[in-house]
Amino acid sequence: MAVSYGGNTGRVAVFAQLGDGTLAVDPIAYRVTDIPNAVELGDVNGDGKDDVLVQHDSFMTLSVLTQNEHGLLNEAQRYDFPWGQHLNEHAMSLGDLNSDGCTDVAIANHAGNDEGLVVFYHV
Repeated sequence: MAVSYGGNTGRVAVFAQLGDGTLAVDPIAYRVTDIPNAVELGDVNGDGKDDVLVQHDSFMTLSVLTQNEHGLLNEAQRYDFPWGQHLNEHAMSLGDLNSDGCTDVAIANHAGNDEGLVVFYHV
């Protein structure tokens, strides 16, 4: 499980699942771009491990933290949105949008006349 927090000192906390199916009491915190909002988990690099994606409304960016071979997350990679003014931080979804077998990211945009989707194909 992952949650975002921290406002101007953006973080994402990951609670690891233990062998008995419960969650660890103490999360591991990772630094991300300021003002983190929606968080999704999914395998975006095709290695079979869930990665963490964090959307940042005020900075119009997406942070991607890929999981390494030890089960920890690598430093966040930042992707700038190609367009949009304001995004609905509760409307980020992962899925194979173009049937290429890879996970894509869709984020709803609700800013005036620019309504639509910001899509990242195979981040």
